[in-house]
Amino acid sequence: MSHLDEPERHFAITLILSRVISWMRSQPGTTELRALIYIDEVMGLAPPVGNPAPKKPILTLLEQARAFGVGLVLSTQNPVDLDYKAISNAGTWMIGRLQTEQDKNRLVDGLRGADGGVDVGEVERVISGLAKRQFVLWTAKTAELPLFSSRWALSYLAGPRTRERISELMTSQRASIAPARASSAADTPTEPPTSEASDESTIPPSLPDDLLVRYLHPSAPWAAAVGADQSGTRLVPMLVARVNLLFDDAAADVRHIEQWEAVLPLTGDRVDVGAVVTVDFDDRYFVLEPPPNARYVSPEFTITKAALKGAQASLKDRLYATRSLDLLTNPHLKLWPRPGEPPEAFALRCGLAAEEQEDVAAEKIRAKLETQRARIDQALAKAQDRVNELETHHEGRRTQNIIDLGTSLLGGLLGGRRRARSMATAARRAAGGRREQQSAEARLDSAQNRVAEKFDELEQLEHQLQDALIEIDDEWTAKAQAVEPLEISLEKTDITIADWLLVWVPVTS
Repeated sequence: MSHLDEPERHFAITLILSRVISWMRSQPGTTELRALIYIDEVMGLAPPVGNPAPKKPILTLLEQARAFGVGLVLSTQNPVDLDYKAISNAGTWMIGRLQTEQDKNRLVDGLRGADGGVDVGEVERVISGLAKRQFVLWTAKTAELPLFSSRWALSYLAGPRTRERISELMTSQRASIAPARASSAADTPTEPPTSEASDESTIPPSLPDDLLVRYLHPSAPWAAAVGADQSGTRLVPMLVARVNLLFDDAAADVRHIEQWEAVLPLTGDRVDVGAVVTVDFDDRYFVLEPPPNARYVSPEFTITKAALKGAQASLKDRLYATRSLDLLTNPHLKLWPRPGEPPEAFALRCGLAAEEQEDVAAEKIRAKLETQRARIDQALAKAQDRVNELETHHEGRRTQNIIDLGTSLLGGLLGGRRRARSMATAARRAAGGRREQQSAEARLDSAQNRVAEKFDELEQLEHQLQDALIEIDDEWTAKAQAVEPLEISLEKTDITIADWLLVWVPVTS
């Protein structure tokens, strides 16, 4: 595996060990050794901190494998790099010289956990006195601590073999191995194949430590939309995101936060942000425990921190390009609907706002015409007073003229007591009074005409007010109905990923 990088090596080891565990659990118990697994340099595979993919199968083998006749040999130069659970579950230890106190303390702690009766002080003394290539043997079957040495050590320091070199070295062996395998296959009954597919494992693949991992409960209302099967045990990884979208427009006085929730499938070697399935992000549907007999499908997409960061960036780009807040606006009234407000409610709100503006405009017209009406009313009152005055004077003068006529002219003429000249003088006075009466009647008619003119002016003012009110109502009714669409786009800084987790989805095998 020297040609693989760290995640790929972890994946290969995990796949091998998980297949061994599946085969192991199909075997009956035994006290004999059926198989031996040897891992040279276990550093990084089962560390005390973190959970790389191989750690779980290694701990599983240490805890359960001996009952099925499967042995596990682990080798490391630094025991401090090995989880204490792995150390305490080992039944046989071969301890060489330790360079640091940390390594010595880790082994002593592991011995104390494996066998509470061990003489820790004696173990420390023996370990501290070891020579080169000398080892102390500790086993759970005895309390003794015998020493042994390797007979010789030979190393060409060639390092790991490449695939090409391994193939070259095995060329001479294939001819003899192939007939032996054919004979063995003919004589030995074959075991039934395991139910695992080539891309499956009973152990989940290695994932970043800070990535939240959950299992989808099949009762989720959107489970069918992502291909989930309630009885499925084959688990497919998908990413689930909850994103806060801030639609902000200062001119429209809009600041609306919308939550967008979706499942992102892993298609091939990438996160397919174009095939998202919108969901209801409810934490009740994301559980901590996998279903029984779960088998994990290893995706082609390598789930690393860098890859997940790239997927988040792609998702933000997608939302930036496709998401917007579609509203209605009334530019004349400077009104915008509230997010989620029905069009009917917005239209009613526009109508009420237009009525308020209409009242303001009508009040201005009323104030203007009120001044004119006050002037007309004042002039009308004066004209009416003049008419009343002239009418009173006219009626009094007419009555007096009749009396004068009866007492002077008619009386003198009919009574025969006065002379003609004096009666002519009386006649002249009567004629002058008649002319004065006619003049008074003309003045009265003129005054009455002025009153009529003022009434006409009041009627014209009323008509002017009616026309102005109708014009104002038509204007603001049209403005209330002048509704236009408004689209508020996102800024990239307005897109925030609130939750980001990997969910194992059960699907049909």
